[in-house]
Amino acid sequence: MGKIKLIVIDLDETALGGYRPYDRFPDHLSKFLDKVSEEDILWTTCTTWYPYMQDIVFKKSILKSRPIRAIGRTSMECGLYKNRKIYLDAEWNYEFLCYKVEFQRQYYDYINSFSKIISITEHFDYVFSLKFRVNKEEILENLNSDKIIKEKLKISGGNILIVADGFNDLPMIDKEVGNYFVCPENSDTEVKEKVEEICGIVSNLKIF
Repeated sequence: MGKIKLIVIDLDETALGGYRPYDRFPDHLSKFLDKVSEEDILWTTCTTWYPYMQDIVFKKSILKSRPIRAIGRTSMECGLYKNRKIYLDAEWNYEFLCYKVEFQRQYYDYINSFSKIISITEHFDYVFSLKFRVNKEEILENLNSDKIIKEKLKISGGNILIVADGFNDLPMIDKEVGNYFVCPENSDTEVKEKVEEICGIVSNLKIF
């Protein structure tokens, strides 16, 4: 732990998986985060949850510490804490809104290209569904906002621990983002493969 300066943790199935009620951290996780905070190790979330909803989870837990940032909606929203009260980071949110607009423009240009259509199915008059040839790697690359996150947090990748489990977490499971990686035993297959590939730890603990 002496090398780690920041822990990035996913919320849903990583931090909350298997715990009921599904609205607070397990006590052992709260104690762990408080302990690392006392050792001057920062932690942050990066999840789909809106920052204010994350704040409810923190308040319902026995957690004493707070993240340096509560990053939500898959990087689109960011909450900052001052005197244990959460505020939205307007500058962050504006920057990522611009990022999302550009991504959507590129994505819609991509799916509007008829050269990528594999098949067209007519269900009834004037109602169709289109099947596209999708390059998953290309889309993931366009979705990778973690370089912006790392730059804004001003912490080198070699000092960051990433803890995640789902397909949408794949962009941050990367040596360009962090240096230490952990995922639960029953994470998405691609996540486990990626973590093993970059010499991370696939835990023998399961999420439920």
